[in-house]
Amino acid sequence: MRAEPSAVDELLAPEFHEIGQSGTHWTRQEILSVVTSDDAGDAAPVIDEEKAEIVAPGVVLLTYRLEFGGGVSRRSSIWRIRPEGPLMVFHQGTLAH
Repeated sequence: MRAEPSAVDELLAPEFHEIGQSGTHWTRQEILSVVTSDDAGDAAPVIDEEKAEIVAPGVVLLTYRLEFGGGVSRRSSIWRIRPEGPLMVFHQGTLAH
């Protein structure tokens, strides 16, 4: 997905923001400007412990564990579910040990 900025653009809500695992706050525009960078090489990500919870009508909290680029993190995102398709409103990554 990172190699297709237009696909990422369609999934991010206008008010999207992210707190990265380094603690950096990212805006939607900042994410879109770096979305094609791939500094983790050719390693395939491993995702497990996926969980989706409905937290309000039309709002889902997605959490999962990610192994990628030699590191492990826990991820969470908030999605707005609409008839036109889902939009990610917020994302956070936290280093895991």
